[in-house]
Amino acid sequence: MSEETSAGYGEEAGAAQMRENDGERQINEWFDLYYDQIYQYLYFMLGDRGGEAEDILQEVFIKAYRNLHTFKGDSSPRTWLTAIARNAAMDAMRRKRWTLNDLLAGREEKAPSAEEPERVLLTEERREKMLELLDVLKPAQREVIFFLYQKELSIKETAEMLDCTEAKIRTMKHRALRALRKSGEFEEWIGGELSNGD
Repeated sequence: MSEETSAGYGEEAGAAQMRENDGERQINEWFDLYYDQIYQYLYFMLGDRGGEAEDILQEVFIKAYRNLHTFKGDSSPRTWLTAIARNAAMDAMRRKRWTLNDLLAGREEKAPSAEEPERVLLTEERREKMLELLDVLKPAQREVIFFLYQKELSIKETAEMLDCTEAKIRTMKHRALRALRKSGEFEEWIGGELSNGD
């Protein structure tokens, strides 16, 4: 191999290493910025299910790293990561049909902290009841409720996040709220009425 050819290979390898290092830095930065948001989304969609949300979160960032070359910046990194998380959550739900009632029945009791045990128990009870109520929703409806009410995005922002029309978001929101209101306990547990308006 000539020195010139050898130098060419060395430059290519160096450039590849630099791209890999840049990719790792980028994913680490996004991990720090978006970890909580992506985890909340996965937990809302999947429930805790023995830490599955945490496992899938790790998969999301691994997939993002492997496919970083496909991110063109047409959307925000959060939107792109949410799309990866959405696909992973849907795959998990297809692989393992589940109900939150099964999850709650098999849950280990968590010991309340010494500080404010009543408040801790009420918060846990409310969270579990909300997850149980949300179990009536289809995954797409659950997503819409998550972004509109948990993350407080607008109809327009939710449509952009889920890559669909505002009309579709309004329809799914209406159907989700109608399904949730069939439970007489729904408004009591959310602490008031949910508006149908935008």
